[in-house]
Amino acid sequence: MPSPTTHKSAPVRATNAPRGLDAPGGTVSQSSPITPLASSQVNHDSISIELIEPNVMPSMVRIVWPLQASLIDPKAFTDAAAAVAQLFARAHVVLAAILAERRL
Repeated sequence: MPSPTTHKSAPVRATNAPRGLDAPGGTVSQSSPITPLASSQVNHDSISIELIEPNVMPSMVRIVWPLQASLIDPKAFTDAAAAVAQLFARAHVVLAAILAERRL
């Protein structure tokens, strides 16, 4: 068991989440309409949130994370966490407006 000062992590995903977005050439066509919901630089890493609306599948939200792990100074973590929360809040507001307008 890891000591309290160490932590090992691995990518986690819901077992029922669609896998088509993860694989290269997955089930979502490159020509599917993509609407940017929000994006931001967080600790020198770019994070973006997009609405994807394929013709043959239900709409879904894609979150594009950095490929590498982000290392953050503990003194800067509060600001980084706030930036991520604000990014998700902006995406939520934009998505809510889209859903209300289009009734997706």
